[in-house]
Amino acid sequence: MANAGQSGKGAAAAASATSTSAEACYKLTSETTEGPYYLDADKLRGRCVHIHTTVHVDGEWTDAGYEGGTTCHTGQFFFDEESVLASAGVEPYSTSTTERTTLTEDTIYDQSGSTGGLLKLKYDKDNIAKGVQASITVGVDLEATNEGTSM
Repeated sequence: MANAGQSGKGAAAAASATSTSAEACYKLTSETTEGPYYLDADKLRGRCVHIHTTVHVDGEWTDAGYEGGTTCHTGQFFFDEESVLASAGVEPYSTSTTERTTLTEDTIYDQSGSTGGLLKLKYDKDNIAKGVQASITVGVDLEATNEGTSM
């Protein structure tokens, strides 16, 4: 199960792999938090395992999706090496032939733990295939505008 909370009125959180393609993008909102969700390892070439995050405010849900408003935060969340290695034996990750970049090799993650976006993970150490719960506390300026051009 994946969880993403709301920040303020009309806010929604979205998480995606590094690709902007529809196949790689998972929108996690207060209405759609049930998975399973998988990161496409082939899209992570040259980067450690991570997800992109975007917080939108002052828009509204319509039949076409979330419309209007502004993006007040764009960032990335990271997974610790122990959990990445534990998931390596589970489909679909066990069949990936992509050379993996570790957390310490990544050029974006600053090695500062949760301050730098490292997720707190809960999972059965003997059976990660049962699922992972991730959490992190993020403060965002709801008045800011971020076009997502930098992380």
